[in-house]
Amino acid sequence: MTDETLEDRLRVAEAKLAESVLRRDEFLAMLSHELRNPLAAVVTAAQLLKSETLGAEPARLIEVIDRQTHQMARLLDDLLEASRVTQNKVTIRTLPIDLSLVVDDAATAMRATMAASQLHFTVAITRPLAVEGDAVRLLQVCTNLLNNAIKYTPRGGRVSLEATREGAEAVIRVSDDGAGIPGDMLTAVFDLFVQSSRTIDRAQGGIGVGLTLARSWVDMHGGSVQAASEGEGRGSAFTVRIPLTTKPIAHVANPGNAVVPGVRIALIEDNEDTREMMATLLTRSGFDVRTAADGLAGVTLIDELSPHVALIDIGLPGIDGLEVARRVRTISKNRQVILIALTGYGQRADRTAAIDAGFDAHLVKPIRLDQLIATMAKHERQPLAVATLDGRDHALLGE
Repeated sequence: MTDETLEDRLRVAEAKLAESVLRRDEFLAMLSHELRNPLAAVVTAAQLLKSETLGAEPARLIEVIDRQTHQMARLLDDLLEASRVTQNKVTIRTLPIDLSLVVDDAATAMRATMAASQLHFTVAITRPLAVEGDAVRLLQVCTNLLNNAIKYTPRGGRVSLEATREGAEAVIRVSDDGAGIPGDMLTAVFDLFVQSSRTIDRAQGGIGVGLTLARSWVDMHGGSVQAASEGEGRGSAFTVRIPLTTKPIAHVANPGNAVVPGVRIALIEDNEDTREMMATLLTRSGFDVRTAADGLAGVTLIDELSPHVALIDIGLPGIDGLEVARRVRTISKNRQVILIALTGYGQRADRTAAIDAGFDAHLVKPIRLDQLIATMAKHERQPLAVATLDGRDHALLGE
């Protein structure tokens, strides 16, 4: 075998490997999009039901729907994030923040799940804890660690969340008295798709990427995360350490909570159930909502309505959402419209394509209503203020 032949074979092998990775990522993107279609419609319907006056039993069932659809959305996000991690495409946006507020948000977000799992949940937080960090990523670190504790702690068990200051570091510690970790797994638990053994009744516990993502995000903050356990059946503890900062903490302005009558939204969505649910929820939130079911009708609607905001699905019949945005931006009177892509496609290339086409923002379904409000406020070009449904800030919108 000549050196040239060997090199040729290596190039062919590398090309095949690159192609397989590309196909995998394309598959994950399509899978995510297709799963988000039914998921997001159910999420929005559940939020509408929660706004009604219902008896105890229907309300309990709605809470279950709401909780489990959140879990599905989290798994989808983790799956796509894992793909980005393996390609070193994950980025963070840091600024001086109070980590104690992030930890508090994580605790609040997880209380219902803790209660549903019949776990005793305790929280102890030292305030403030100034660090340079990405609040969104650090919130995900906390929730991923808490979700891991829930998976491996039996009903009646205990989970604790602590945030404190140790020397020049902020320390987050999540402890439980659950299944524990064998000594040979203490490092491996952070590897992609690795999960400790578990009993059948805990078999619904995820896809083995949560700890991998947590470690990646912590590393990006110049910190560390370690697992500790005295062995199987003796619980575990995960400790995150992030350098403190002396820089003043940044404060993010509230996007506002007053509804301005007549705020117009054009909703362009081809899925009938999704379109109806979203229009109803937005209307109840105080918006003037008009809808269209395909791309060409959407362009006409925006031209005639001159809305403040246009929510546009990408996968539309006729012309897709990207072409809708391009055509809207060519009309001078529509250049002030806030264009928001609301889609099931969430990879970096999808976001880049949306911005290049003229969108102001790219949001992946299902989204929180307060997330949509914040996006509107960030990109407003004319006076605009909105409020959440019935004073709530947890409704979701989706395809």
